[in-house]
Amino acid sequence: MKHFPSFIKAFVLVISCLMLCVLYISCASQATLTGGEKDVSPPQILKTLPENYTKNFKDRQLKIRFNEYFSLASPTENIIINPAMLIPPKFEMKGKSLLISFKEYLQPNTTYTVIFSEAIKDITEGNVLNSESIVFSTGVSLDSCMLHGNIRDAYTLDPSNRIAVMLYETDNDSAPLLQLPLYYAFTNKKGDFYFYNLPQKSYKLFALEDKNQNKLFDLPDELIAFSDKLIATYPIPKKIRDSIEVIDNEKMDSIKVQFYLFKEQDTTLKYLRRTLVKEAYYHFVFSGEVHEFFLNPIDINYQNLYVWESNLTKDTISLYFNKLIDEDIDFAIEVNGFVFDTITLNPASKLMGFQFRRSAKDSTEDKKNTFNPQVHYAGEIDRQLTLEFAYPVKEISNNNFLLLELKKEKRELSLKDSLGNDTIVEVNDYDTLMPRYYFADSLHRKWVIDYEWKYTKNYVFFSKDSVFFSYLGTYNDTISVDFKMKTPRDYGEIQMEYQISQPNQYIIQLLTEKGEVVSERIIQESDTINYPYLQAGKYKIRVIVDVNKNNKWDTGKYIKKRQAETVIYFSKALEVRNNWTLQEMFLINL
Repeated sequence: MKHFPSFIKAFVLVISCLMLCVLYISCASQATLTGGEKDVSPPQILKTLPENYTKNFKDRQLKIRFNEYFSLASPTENIIINPAMLIPPKFEMKGKSLLISFKEYLQPNTTYTVIFSEAIKDITEGNVLNSESIVFSTGVSLDSCMLHGNIRDAYTLDPSNRIAVMLYETDNDSAPLLQLPLYYAFTNKKGDFYFYNLPQKSYKLFALEDKNQNKLFDLPDELIAFSDKLIATYPIPKKIRDSIEVIDNEKMDSIKVQFYLFKEQDTTLKYLRRTLVKEAYYHFVFSGEVHEFFLNPIDINYQNLYVWESNLTKDTISLYFNKLIDEDIDFAIEVNGFVFDTITLNPASKLMGFQFRRSAKDSTEDKKNTFNPQVHYAGEIDRQLTLEFAYPVKEISNNNFLLLELKKEKRELSLKDSLGNDTIVEVNDYDTLMPRYYFADSLHRKWVIDYEWKYTKNYVFFSKDSVFFSYLGTYNDTISVDFKMKTPRDYGEIQMEYQISQPNQYIIQLLTEKGEVVSERIIQESDTINYPYLQAGKYKIRVIVDVNKNNKWDTGKYIKKRQAETVIYFSKALEVRNNWTLQEMFLINL
């Protein structure tokens, strides 16, 4: 290129550099790798050695080959071998295969089932191999009977998932407490359990929320269910469809056994914990019902420091200090006549574990208008206007509040404008009412304004500030509640006819969609109950068969062979609409 002019050399050099840049960019720009479609399939069994449903099995090892690499999750807990073995087998992964080596001799003339449960997962998405099993027999035939059932929570009737269902050949009541089961399985998300390839025998059935995974009922807080008598296995129901024999699922569902899971009541009362809810307000939680509660100061100079109340189930105490003594005080917790613990509390503490020292500035700030109530039932028919305070009310300044009813006619006022001219204006006119005022609770937290409200009328409740005083030295800000009374057209109603097939005592509960109890009645014979003035929404009805007539639901006791009291729910949700009466019939069959 030495014969070319210099400007041509420069032009060629620039073009060459541009071409190299384009080539570099095109090579560097690569399409995004998508990785293909998401894997949603679990590993599949390709082959077993020996083959599935083999008879006269004499080996000490099973080999299962899968179509892909897999992970093995807790095989000792998740791979079920029925009948159960005293010594767990050895599980080994070799490539895409799983080897199961037995460490004990197999029983003669016995059908074994290996169930994978949640043990086998693929290594990419964690898809679980479920409902797969391997069956073999050490004899000349395979057992072909089954047992199918369902387990639900005894109180809510919700399906109980991952509950261990265990079978015993004995009818000894101590078996679930002392010996391992012969067969076991787990419930699925629907609460269903299945046993296949069983011999034609009868078994004792026991279900357990096996928290420590030892297949023994040895923890008092484990949920349980049990059969009242031995349960016989049966041949798998089948039918002919298109000249082919298939499983009759409808018949199988019709003969499945139903059990109800419950936790036994621990009759030993225990002190569980305390919680500082807010300043000077504690919760003390116990394992059972509290009938008497004392927080006894060790130093007799401290007396009458608190007030308390229990919740509906009587297992939680709400305690409010009424004197904010800024000192560490030792207390003994006494419940139902027994001393449970000794604790140190500072009534002026604001945080658990910290002692709060007050200053003159703190006291002044705390006396601001912070004692303001929540307002309930304003304008509601069949309810009274209620002011609920977070702390007990120590004192009320009388004659500093009013209840007013708006008149239909307005009142005229004569006013002068800026020029001194008379101007007539109309203003609302009110009647001053004389309701009944009282506290609805012993702690003086719920203050009721009781009056015979009139439909569609407008009311105003007004209170000046510094009327309601707490033990903390705080008081209310100005309270103004303006509301209009509803009419029956603003509510719905349920009329439920209860038809009882067997005489007993029944607790009838109307529940919101969230399970809150709206109404509770006790009946002993067929009756019709009206539920008026219901807010629009969905409701449920729960019936408790109160066998011991103590007006509450009771759990069961295994050693006494006592099941939990039966709970029945109405078959559908009840949708309530305004200005509408819903009529239904509930046939209570036991």
